[in-house]
Amino acid sequence: MRRCNLSLFGVGLFLLAVPMAQGQVLDDKHYFRLTNGWQKEMSLSVLIDGKENNQLILARSEDVIGQLWRFTEHGKGFYRLTNAWQNDKSLDVVNDGVGNDQLILATTTNVTGQQWRISRHGKGFIRLTNAWQKGKSLDVLNDESANNRLIMAKSGAFTGQQWKLQKTRFEVSSFNFIIWHDIQAANLRLLRGANSAQKLCEALPALWL
Repeated sequence: MRRCNLSLFGVGLFLLAVPMAQGQVLDDKHYFRLTNGWQKEMSLSVLIDGKENNQLILARSEDVIGQLWRFTEHGKGFYRLTNAWQNDKSLDVVNDGVGNDQLILATTTNVTGQQWRISRHGKGFIRLTNAWQKGKSLDVLNDESANNRLIMAKSGAFTGQQWKLQKTRFEVSSFNFIIWHDIQAANLRLLRGANSAQKLCEALPALWL
């Protein structure tokens, strides 16, 4: 029996985002986008490498599923961040016993590295701090190269620690995926439905294993 591999490596899911209204309460029924105050055209994203698919990166803002985040309350003013694509994993801080400042998408569990606090950080921006790595904020590493690596750095008045929160129009419970794949110069767009997975497999023989 053939099995269909629905890995999103090479498959984009195109979406639209609308700005979050001033003072709006976070809604765990919708997905959000996080764009950076320093790298204004880039958003927090999951790197789709076809391997573990658990690395975080700052990528050019596009309507793709790896840039959609759900915020759910975690108690005592903290939130959990899960991704629309890897929805069984949460934004976490790697416990490597060294700097403990690297980010990863890890299996959701009750650890402080997956607890995030939101606070204001300049006009229209927020700061994301962690329950485990207190005194540090989610930041973009200035490596004078791609400047797209995420890190937990000492909290300060830096634009790399500024994040703009945009609420998308897509609800978690009724998220209509528009699956896009370019094969033999033909764009195939399929709306998620009861039989969409099977239709996708039939339409894209390259994805069969």
